[in-house]
Amino acid sequence: MKYIIPDYYKKFSCIGGDCPDTCCAGWKIVIDEKSKKKYRREKGFFGNRLNNEINWKEGVFQQYEGRCAFLNDENLCDIYTEIGKDKLCKTCRIYPRHIEEFESLREISLSLSCPVVAKLILEKEDPVKFLYKELEKEEEEYENFDYLLFTKLMDTREALLGITQNRMLPMRQRIAMLLGLGHDIQRRVRNQELFSVDSLIVKYKNKKAVDFFEVKEKEYGGHIRERLEFSKNMFWLLRQLEVRRKEWGIWICRAERKLGNMSIEEYRKELAAFRKIHSKEEQEKLRWEQIEEQIIVYFLFTYYCGAVYDENPYAKVKMAVISLFAIEEMMFLEWLFTHQKIEISDWIGYAYQYSRELEHSDLNLNKMEKFLVEKKEYRLKNFLYYTLY
Repeated sequence: MKYIIPDYYKKFSCIGGDCPDTCCAGWKIVIDEKSKKKYRREKGFFGNRLNNEINWKEGVFQQYEGRCAFLNDENLCDIYTEIGKDKLCKTCRIYPRHIEEFESLREISLSLSCPVVAKLILEKEDPVKFLYKELEKEEEEYENFDYLLFTKLMDTREALLGITQNRMLPMRQRIAMLLGLGHDIQRRVRNQELFSVDSLIVKYKNKKAVDFFEVKEKEYGGHIRERLEFSKNMFWLLRQLEVRRKEWGIWICRAERKLGNMSIEEYRKELAAFRKIHSKEEQEKLRWEQIEEQIIVYFLFTYYCGAVYDENPYAKVKMAVISLFAIEEMMFLEWLFTHQKIEISDWIGYAYQYSRELEHSDLNLNKMEKFLVEKKEYRLKNFLYYTLY
C-alpha cells in the first residue's frame, strides 16, 4: 500500500485548550461501531454519563448549544481526561487528519478547518512537497475502480500543482491556466479521450500556453461589472449551503447585502484602494501570492483525484479556485466594514472558518460541486473575468 502526505504533515501538534477555537463544536461527531461497543461496556458514573449523552439511534454525541456534551468549560474532552485517549472515537482520534482512499493508495492530509493547521499551511513560505511511502500492507480491491482514469488524474494533478507553484508567473495567470487545463481535461474525460491527456499536459507546459493566457488576460481583464457580478454569485452560492455555525450565516448575509448595495464605480474604487494598501511593497505582494498558492494546493491535493468516483475533475479545480476567491472577497468585505489592514491572522481565521462550513458537510461539498457544474454563472469565462481583473 502506498501513502502520500504533504511535507508539513508531521509538524502538526494539537494545542488543546489553548486553541482559539474547538473541533468539538459546530458539527455532529459520528461515533464508529467499535467505539460504541466500548462506550456500552463502560461502567460506573462515567458509563452512565456516556449512556445518557450519546444519541444511540443516530450514533453521535449529544450537543448543547452546538457543543459536544463531553466538551468541558476549558475546551477539553472529558472522555480523554476521564477514561483515556484510547477511548476516543475514530473521528476524534483522527481529526484534523483527513484520509482519501483509493485502490492501492491512501492520501493523508491535514484539514484546513483546524486553526493550528490553517496557521501551519498559510504561514508556510516555500512550496509544498509531497512525500511518498510504501508499506507492506494488504491492498484493498475496489469494485469498478477505473485505474486508467485514476492514473490520468494523478498525472494531471501533478501538472495542476506544478502550474500553481510556478512562482515565475503572477498568481492570476497561474489561476487562469489552472481553470483552462481543468476545463480541457473535463472535455477529454467526458468524450472518453483519456489517451490524449498526456499531450494536453505537454501543451500546458509549453511556453506557448503562457503566451496564450497572456492574451486572455487582455481579453478578460478590466471587466469590473462582470467581476462584481461573479462576486455576488459567489456569496449567493455560499448562502445556499447548510450553515454549520449561526454566526457564519449571519456574516454571509451581511456581506451579500453589502455587495448588493454597491454600485460598480464604488466597487471599483474600494477594490483599488484595498489592493493599493495590501500590495504597497513587493515583498508583501509576494507573501500574499504564497498564501493564495497554499490554499489552492491544499484543495487540489485533497479533492482532485476524488474525480475517479464521479468523473468531474473540472468541478474540483473550480472548487479550489472559488474557495480562494471566497476567502479573499470575505477579507475585502471585512476591510470595507472595519478599514483595518488585513494581516495573516485574518487569512487564517477566514480560511479555517470557511473550511469548517464547506468541508465538514458532505451535503455542502456535493451542493457546491453541483452548482459549479450546472449553473451558467460559474462557466469558465465568468471565472476568468474575476481572475484576470
